[in-house]
Amino acid sequence: MRNFVFILVILPLFSFAQAETQAYQEASAKFEQYYNAEDYEEIFKMFSSTMQKSLPLDQFKVTAQQIKQQLGSIQSREYKGITTGTSVIYKTTFENGVAGLYMTLNTDNELDGLWIKPYEESTSTESE
Repeated sequence: MRNFVFILVILPLFSFAQAETQAYQEASAKFEQYYNAEDYEEIFKMFSSTMQKSLPLDQFKVTAQQIKQQLGSIQSREYKGITTGTSVIYKTTFENGVAGLYMTLNTDNELDGLWIKPYEESTSTESE
C-alpha cells in the first residue's frame, strides 16, 4: 500500500516536469509567427537584456535571414521535452527540412537561449 501511495504522489511531479509550460507555448508560438513574417526585431525584443548584449540586433538579423534562406518558413512545431539542461526542444518542420528549436526562458519569460540546429531523435530529453 505504501508503494501505491508513493507512486500517486510522485507521478504528478514527473508529469508536471515533462509538460510544456504555458510560457514556452506562448514563446514558441510568437517566435514562429515573427520568424515566418521575417519580423526579426520582434524576436529580438523577446530576448533578455543579457542575450541582447551577447547578440546585437544587426548580427541576429543576419543569422536569422541566413536560416530562413536555408530552411524556409516554419510549417509545424512538436514539443519534445526538456533537454538535460533547462532548455526545451521542439522538433520543427521547415519548408526545406527538419531542425531542433531549443529555447530557454528566464524567470521573466524572456528568451535567454535560442538555438536552431539539426534535429536528432534521441533519449537526451527528460520527457521521452
